[in-house]
Parts: sequence; structure tokens; C-alpha cells
Amino acid sequence: MPSPPLPARPSSHAPAPGSLAGEPSGARPTSAQGRALSAAIAALLTLTAFSALFESFSGWHGASLVSVAALLGATAVGLPRMGLRERLLLAVSLAAGVWVALSVPQAGLRIYEALDRAAFLAAFMLLLAVLRDGAQSSSDVEACGAWMTRQPPSRRYGAIAAGSHVLFLLINIGTLSLLAPLIRAGIRDSQAAGEDAEVVAAKERRQHSAQIRGWACAIIWAPTTVTQAVLASLFPEADTRIVLAGGIGWGILALLAGMAEDHVRYRGLSRRMAARGVLTRRAPLPAPREALAGLAVVCLSLGGIALGVSLGADVGVVTALMLGAPILTLAWIFLQGRAKGRSAAEALFETGRRGRRIVTRTTPESAPEAYTLAFAGFIGAMAASLVPPGVLGETAGAIPAWALLMIPPVVMCIGVQFALTPMLFAVFFGQALASGPLPVDPALLVLSLGGGWCLAMTCSPFGAGALVLSRASGVSAAKLTWGWNLPYTGYAALLLALWLALLNELV
Repeated sequence: MPSPPLPARPSSHAPAPGSLAGEPSGARPTSAQGRALSAAIAALLTLTAFSALFESFSGWHGASLVSVAALLGATAVGLPRMGLRERLLLAVSLAAGVWVALSVPQAGLRIYEALDRAAFLAAFMLLLAVLRDGAQSSSDVEACGAWMTRQPPSRRYGAIAAGSHVLFLLINIGTLSLLAPLIRAGIRDSQAAGEDAEVVAAKERRQHSAQIRGWACAIIWAPTTVTQAVLASLFPEADTRIVLAGGIGWGILALLAGMAEDHVRYRGLSRRMAARGVLTRRAPLPAPREALAGLAVVCLSLGGIALGVSLGADVGVVTALMLGAPILTLAWIFLQGRAKGRSAAEALFETGRRGRRIVTRTTPESAPEAYTLAFAGFIGAMAASLVPPGVLGETAGAIPAWALLMIPPVVMCIGVQFALTPMLFAVFFGQALASGPLPVDPALLVLSLGGGWCLAMTCSPFGAGALVLSRASGVSAAKLTWGWNLPYTGYAALLLALWLALLNELV
């Protein structure tokens, strides 16, 4: 879900994926009612986010009570706005909670701990989502996106995949919505120029495939992903250096495998089209050096703030990012205003206005994502509570390490075919395994679960990435995944198995 699909803005006529397409007209709130409901959701979710953040820094139990209560209140108040997916997850959450309450010793404590983790996950999504507000108004992001999609065919896959990977750090799933319109514009230009239909179809497939593959690969290591927030809380003893190095290493291997697959698949197309005299090429855009440097500064600043906060406050990197993301976003918006020629006072006023908009509008718009992650995390924790402590660990101890590390990715890839979120499986495996002695190094378990999350995004039309990219590109989610990326997912899974086996020997 990393993250679940981005919700449509209230002004949009198209329902978000998984939402209820049509409600009775009598169920629709009036404008005043709608504003009041949005304000209540915004207030409760903001309270959830900042009380969970305060708890992470202070360790004060009272803040945990506030964040849990605020999340429950936001769930109750936001029920009329929930789509079908969130309502189904809520129903399963309630059923799982009742089951645990009736059958598990110390059920109250387990349920509260699961609610506390759910509030943390919702807070992480809400606080990291604000980076999108800075990116959406950034001319640097737009310039870099246009440059990536206008590369020559031999470099275009690598540019889009690598660019999607890097942009994931800043705007997460918003990367797909940002680049897809630029790719569509290029496809329309090619069609208007009378390019051969086979060439146009190949361009569309190659670019969108590169986009979702590069984006998905970042899930395994990027500290700004909800994946790392979940896994870091499940395996706090995991060595961050191993997770970063191992995740980046596999990401590079997956990128190279995708480039090789793209080259082999289309190596004869250019020659065939050139022989027919129907191949046309657009000149690539010059490298936007200032824009690239600007994005590099933003990425380095985010990392620097997170590292400084982590070391200074003695908290995890994920928690530090939750504080750093809003700070960086406001600074980014201020600097954008200054770059447009505004005075410091005018830029500061605009920053304040945008900050208020983030709380009052962006936060309720991000509610479906926050609900989905919170509910899925709660369900996974409840499912793990139903497994007797140590049973899964004992079973896992009898399995060779290389095979054990690939069981979660395989289960995730199967489960997402039935519209089950990877979050559910990650929390289940993580909590069930963490209840006893770990059979392998915890950092390798983090990489295994993170790698499975990556693979799930390119092999299922029900994944968050496929749904968002389908909405932004006009290509069906089934074609994006089952039609275009199943073979790639198989190659990437094989590379993941080999990579984890190698790391297991080295660690």
C-alpha cells in the first residue's frame, strides 16, 4: 500500500476506486453538512496524527489513549464518506476484534495494542502524504517528469523506472498520477503525428510498465513508505543498514532485469519500423539541470532532517520522517513562493494558507488511505493473535532459511489476487513470527516482507498502484498487471529469492 489508492478530490465526479459509485440522493449531505463533516474528520485525523507522533517522541501513555480515541472517533464520523473497500475492511476488523475478545487470553490488551499500532499507521500516512502538496506545485517535479518521458527509446525505460523510484521518496503513490498524464500526452502526440499503431502501442506499454515497476521497487527500502513504518515497528531490532543496502541492491537488480526484458521484447521493433520507413523520433528534451538539482536538494534535505531528528531525539528514522515531512513541505512551499518573485512576507502568507489547506482539505481527502492502512493493520494483528505464541516460529524453524524467506512473498502475491491488501499479510507474518525466537535475521525478514509487497503491486489488478495508474492512464488494471507485468514479476521474484539466499549466507 504501500499505500491504498488516492481518493478523488471532493470536486471530482469520478468515485475513487473501491468507493460506492452511487448513493441515494437523500444520503448526500448538504453543502453545509458536507463542510461540517469534512471539518470534523480533519480535526479528528489531525489529532490522531499529532498525538501518535507525540507518543512516539515522549513515550507518554496518555498520548496513545488520545490517538486511539481520535482514530475511533474519526472512523465513526467518517463512516458516511467511506467507500466499499473501507467499509468491508471495517466490518472484518470488527468481526476479528470480537473473535479475539471471545477466544484469546488478555484480549483487551491485545486489542488495545493493535489499535495503538493502527493509529500509528494512520498517522504515518497522513503526515507523509503532505509531501504531495509540495510536489504538486513544484515546477522542478514537472520539468523532471517531462524530461524522463521524452528520452530516446534506448534510455526511456531506465529514465522512467529510475525516476519513478526516486520520486516515490517524495510523493509516494502520487508519482503514478504525476507521470501518467505526461506519458499520455506523449502518446497522443505520437498518434497525431501519424506514427505506426504498433509503435504507439509499444510506447504505451513500455512507459507505463517502467513506471509501475520502478515505483513498486522502492517499497522494499524507502524509509518514507508505510511498509517500512510497519516492518520497523514489528522488527525494531532489524539492522537498518542491512535493510537499506539489501533493498537498494535488489531494487537495482530488478531495474536491470526490467531493462533487459524491455530490450529483448522490443529489440526488433525499431529495425522493423525503420525498414518500413515509418519510424519517427522526437528530439529528447535537454536535461533540466536546475530542476534535477532542486529535487536532489529536497531529497537530501528530507534525509538530513530525518537523520538529525533521529540522532538528536533518539527515535527511529520512520518516526523522525513523520516530523520531518510536514516541516520540509512548508519550507518547500515557502521557497517555491520566493522563486516566483514573491516577497518573504507574501511567501510566508501563502505558506500559511497552504498549510491551513493541508489540514482542512488534504487531510480529509487522505482519510481513505489512512482508514485502509489502519484497518488492515488491525486485522493482521488480530489474525496473528489467534495463532498460539511460538507455533509459527517453531514451524518456520524446520524450514530452510532460503525457502522460509520466500514464503511470505508467495503468499502475498496469491492473496492480492483476491483483493486482500499486502498490509494484512505483512502484519500477520511479522507479529506471528516476532512472538517467539526468530528463525532468521530480522533484517532479512523485513526484506522478505517488503519484497513480497513490491511483487504484489505488479501482479494484481487490485493493488493500489495498479488502481491509481489505471485511473490516471486509462489502461485497465488487469492489462497493466496480468497482461503486461506477470512475466516481469516472475523474473523479479526469482531475483528476490536468489538475493535473499545470498544475503542469508553473508549476514
